[in-house]
Amino acid sequence: MGLTMKETQAVTKQLALEYKQATKKEKGKILDSVIQLTQYNRSYAAWVLRQRASPRAGTGNQRGVRII
Repeated sequence: MGLTMKETQAVTKQLALEYKQATKKEKGKILDSVIQLTQYNRSYAAWVLRQRASPRAGTGNQRGVRII
């Protein structure tokens, strides 16, 4: 049995911070470990690590209308 969704999110969030600052060789090793832990496809795992490392955009009021 694999990891739960919460465990997978925690692992990828932690490794995403390392992935962002790693060299190309280190990124390959981090990616291999994420694939082994999560059973994700290689390209999807890389995408997840890139997304988790960046701050989330689009939070808050999108149209500029003040909500009271």
